[in-house]
Amino acid sequence: MLCSSCSDNIGLERMCDETLVKIAAKGDVSAFGVIASRYLKTVKQCAMRYKNLGLETDDLSQEGLIGLMSAVRTYDETCGTSFKTYARLCIDRGMISAVKAALAKRRVPSALLRPLSGELLPDADCDPAAEIIAKEDLDIFYENAGKVLSPLEYNIMNEYLAGLSYKEIAGKMNMSVKTVDNAMRRVRRKLK
Repeated sequence: MLCSSCSDNIGLERMCDETLVKIAAKGDVSAFGVIASRYLKTVKQCAMRYKNLGLETDDLSQEGLIGLMSAVRTYDETCGTSFKTYARLCIDRGMISAVKAALAKRRVPSALLRPLSGELLPDADCDPAAEIIAKEDLDIFYENAGKVLSPLEYNIMNEYLAGLSYKEIAGKMNMSVKTVDNAMRRVRRKLK
């Protein structure tokens, strides 16, 4: 069923988002193309917010488009949320997941970890140049973060990068989950 601003005689470009989503969800590539062109600016804006957190803006944009595709497939208009709001959330979540995965890969290489005896752990695939570059990148990141973040934000960021959830961080630091969430929002904004 078409909305009041759409009719059977007009092209896809003039249809409302919700109608296009119904068509695209059935596999119409042209309808998804129109949706993608409408939301490309939103995807690019989201990508700019996360650009300095481990991925290039083009990679983030691809993740955002995957999130948009997911939004088209899973949108339910009976939930009371507009497609625009739902799509924005899916785009954002797709990029956050990609950034988390990229940051997890940038963790300290096992060759740099030292057991209590002080000897290096053996690593057969060890590339000394890559290790040095990774260590320097990590040092620069933490140095820059230390300059712009408050001590609380810095500590919360470290816990988050160590893989703890907001709830785990809140429990460990004796604060509310909302405080952790607010601090992480400030961290993301400051590290842009």
